[in-house]
Parts: sequence; C-alpha cells; structure tokens
Amino acid sequence: MSNDIPNRFVAKTDFGSFHIKITNREYITIGTKHDCVQIAYNISSNTATLDWLGTDKGGCEVDGKDIHGVNTVKMVDLAFTILKGLYPSVNPLVSLRDSSTFKCNLPDGRPVSISNMIYNLLINGKTYYQNIFDATLKYDKSREAYDMFLKARSDPSFFDKLYDFRNKDLNKILAGILQDSNNWADLFKGIYSQFGRQSCILMYSWYLDVYGYLAPIPIHSDWVIDISNRASIPYTITQRNNSKNFTRKSYIYNPYEFSGGYFPSFIDYSRVKKNGITRKNV
Repeated sequence: MSNDIPNRFVAKTDFGSFHIKITNREYITIGTKHDCVQIAYNISSNTATLDWLGTDKGGCEVDGKDIHGVNTVKMVDLAFTILKGLYPSVNPLVSLRDSSTFKCNLPDGRPVSISNMIYNLLINGKTYYQNIFDATLKYDKSREAYDMFLKARSDPSFFDKLYDFRNKDLNKILAGILQDSNNWADLFKGIYSQFGRQSCILMYSWYLDVYGYLAPIPIHSDWVIDISNRASIPYTITQRNNSKNFTRKSYIYNPYEFSGGYFPSFIDYSRVKKNGITRKNV
C-alpha cells in the first residue's frame, strides 16, 4: 500500500479537477457536490469492486463542469489509477454489478426507472460496461445465459411480426418498424435509429417482457473489468488533507439494493406468461 496518497485531495487532470476521498483505505470516492464514482477495496482478499458510477446529478467536478461521455470514462479510469497507486498488487479484475437504472420521463411528466443493463442489451446486444470498459461476465452460467440471449435476439424463429405492444398508439407507431424487422435485434435497432433517446418512452411498458422471453435464464449482473488494460490517468495533487474527521456521508454499496438478491431478477415472469409469449429452447 502506498502512503504517498493523502486521505482527501483535489486531483487536477486535463479534463477537470476532482475531489478525492479515501475512507479507511477501503473506499475511493470521486465527487464534489455528489459522489460520482466509488470503488471499494477488500483488504483480506486484495480485490476491488466498482460500487457506484453516476453523473446524472452533476456535481462531479470542482468547478461544476458537466462530466459525460469520454470524460465519464476518464473519471472512472482516474479512480482505477488511484486504486493501483494505493495497492499496486491489487487483483486487476475489478468486479461490478451492473444493476443501475436511469430515469425516463414520460410525456405526462411521470419518471419511470429503466434498467441500464437490459435496455442496452436489447438495443445494442452489449451492456454499457461491455462496450466502454470491455467488461466480461464472471461465471460460466452467466456467459451461457448471455450467449442464449444473443442467439434468440438475432434468430428470426424467435421473432413475432404480430407482436402486440398492448397499446393501440404503440401498435400504430411501431407497426412499420415491426413489419420491416426480421428479428428482435432489427426491431430494437429500428426503434433507436428513429427515436434515439426517446426510445425508452416507447419501450418502458414492454421491454422487460421481451427480455424475459429472450433471456429466460436472467443474465446475472456479475461482471469484471480488467484494469491492467485501462490507461492510467495523469493527475496532479493541488490540495491535500489527511484529516480523518471528514463526516460527509458516503454511498456504501449494497448488492441487494437493486437486485433483490444474489441472482437479480428484473422480470415479473407472471407478466410474461400472461401476455402469451412462449420461449423456445435455444
């Protein structure tokens, strides 16, 4: 463990300056007004977990700079850089549970929560962490479930051109895309190509049903990122404070908070059966 890194400091980088807090040498938190990244380190196993990543509330950067896109990735890599500086021999496979959600604002102003992982799997065939951080699934059963999902997503025999979205307006809006699609991948690609970020408004009421059909064995949110392949972020310490009396509440990760247990289930399978979708074997 390196003792050169203080408990609290400001890290200046080429994409902004960030308050860093290291709690009991176990939690690395980045954020000014809000905690935007948090990594937990387990001393006994010499392993780490990416507990938290969220920039939607802002407040990540010292001067209020909006952090998104490439800079979000750099901010996470900054946390990984600090982790490796503190613990050079840390296991490079950092765990994460991709159980986050995002808010989708409906036309009536009502916000609904959408699973990031499932939304991205349906639209892109990959999760955000796969696409950006080359995350991989940790367990064989999860990888098998993911392979089954990909096959069903692209196989025309699993697709229903007469799918009922259970809403006359949705059926009318999506009728053309549905008929032009040969598989579920085509459908979701077509929806996103036409509606972009507004796609969640059209999908929120039925995307879980389709996911339950395509992935009857849920894809567990147990992923790892190999940080040995991540670029180190150069930074300069411009302020430092080794006080242990910092009392601001920190987000402490609870793996059951979003998932409801070790094997997270976002699916109400009674709804899947009720709506008459019968899953074929892959």
